[in-house]
Amino acid sequence: LVDESYDQVGDLAETHGLVGARALIVEGASDTGHADRIDVLGAALRARGLNVLDAEERRGFDDVVDVDTRGDRGVAEAHLLAARAAWRQLDVPLATAEARLSIEEILRLVRPDDDLELLSEALIFAAALGLNENADDGTARSFLRLAAWLEPERLALDPALHPPSRVQAWADARAANAATDTVLVVVRPRAPGVEVVEVVVDGVVVVPENGLLRIARGPHLLTLRAGELDSRSRIIDVEADGLVIDDVVQRRADLADRQRLLATLRTGDRDALAAIVVASNADLVVALDVPRAGRSGHLGLLRGGDIPTVIDADPADPAAFAAAVVAALDRNVPTDPGVVVDPDEEAWRIWLKPALVVAGVIVISTASTVTWQLWPAEPPPPPHRPVVVTCCSQ
Repeated sequence: LVDESYDQVGDLAETHGLVGARALIVEGASDTGHADRIDVLGAALRARGLNVLDAEERRGFDDVVDVDTRGDRGVAEAHLLAARAAWRQLDVPLATAEARLSIEEILRLVRPDDDLELLSEALIFAAALGLNENADDGTARSFLRLAAWLEPERLALDPALHPPSRVQAWADARAANAATDTVLVVVRPRAPGVEVVEVVVDGVVVVPENGLLRIARGPHLLTLRAGELDSRSRIIDVEADGLVIDDVVQRRADLADRQRLLATLRTGDRDALAAIVVASNADLVVALDVPRAGRSGHLGLLRGGDIPTVIDADPADPAAFAAAVVAALDRNVPTDPGVVVDPDEEAWRIWLKPALVVAGVIVISTASTVTWQLWPAEPPPPPHRPVVVTCCSQ
């Protein structure tokens, strides 16, 4: 559907100066009711030749990334204890929520591979809750398989602590892991200013060869660490050849700064646009529904520009909106900050300054004439005449 919608503009990709430019799209309002339109508009801009930042590179410029603090083992343990307590009270929804919070907290640790046993316990408990509700729960069985990868020495669950059905589920998970084959995964993580990114799979450091890594099918714990940057961990599910791991490893402080800039933009402070361009390492930013002059509007800004450009189009028509973005910003390529201005608030400054200068000359000249006529004085001496050169000397 996306390809059909934008075929009509695909052949225009080479007709403007923004081809290949790195573009960032952000929501200028915190709740617009159009959560998927960034992806749709991104597809439309890609059809016109722009390199639109994906979800990984956009991290921090959205409302879904938790960048508050690093994980804490004590907090993870507390969530797991709360989950067990809720289960004893037969509060399954609360127990499930607390177990998931424990897992998420562990994933935020700088080195979750140092706490694999705790993560395994949280996964097993979360799986038990799911299997109690549905014996065929796919997520629960995936959790058990991951826990089995993390603790390969745990051959069986203690039957004194676990019911027979759970003991059997663990045995099934180990058997599934043992029977699976491996697939090729493309590993090309990115980290600002760092050349080497350490890759850790299920607690074991691995070294991709030419950007390729063989991983067994199924769920795995992936951790990426890069120099002094914060690590990033998540659970991946390897199903077939061709999975690409291209996570962006960033400092949480940088992500928090990105969210601060976005919050500033959403107050209507359009100076934040220039800072967002720099923080995202983008060539241009397109901000949707930014508050301005008592209403909201869509703005664009090129790297190095000072004045945001109004994009006068409806994002509900992605192809037309993409055309408006290119038409508005392409005129400012390579550099001419005085050409594209916001007609609502900035244009008058561009035109008023020359007018004031002209008016000032007229006023000063008129005032001088009147003063000389009313209060005549000695005429000024004649100007120096230039020397006439008639020949050259050696």
